[in-house]
Amino acid sequence: MDNVKIYILGKGNEHYSLKRSIEQAGLSDNIKLLGFDPNPYRYLSKMDLFVCTSYHEGYSTAVTESVALGVPVFTTDCSGMDEILEGGKYGMIVPNDDESIYEGLKDLLTHHEKIKQYAQAISEAPRMTTQSLVDEYEKFFDSL
Repeated sequence: MDNVKIYILGKGNEHYSLKRSIEQAGLSDNIKLLGFDPNPYRYLSKMDLFVCTSYHEGYSTAVTESVALGVPVFTTDCSGMDEILEGGKYGMIVPNDDESIYEGLKDLLTHHEKIKQYAQAISEAPRMTTQSLVDEYEKFFDSL
């Protein structure tokens, strides 16, 4: 894990407990708790992988923004993730249990080429533009 750097944004209820666990495991050089930042995009745009282990999501803005910035996603299977990641085309979706999360992350961290494949798929995805939205609306209205 020497070359792996993990940055955690936010400051939830488990912040201090997580900090103690990281210190006790001797992982302070690899895992950094950055706290809350009102502008997370400066971190997000530099990531190799965005991780979201939510139990519940409406439609995840953070995951959508990650994909929009070209960052592959590792996420648990909760509402909206399959749609955002197009069935796993732009990232890995695993069941929301500790074993699946552990195995999925271990797989991606030991097989970096999978992360690169997700990033490649994102880079090849069509981008929405104002004109493409207008074209889609025109097609919709023409079909009525």
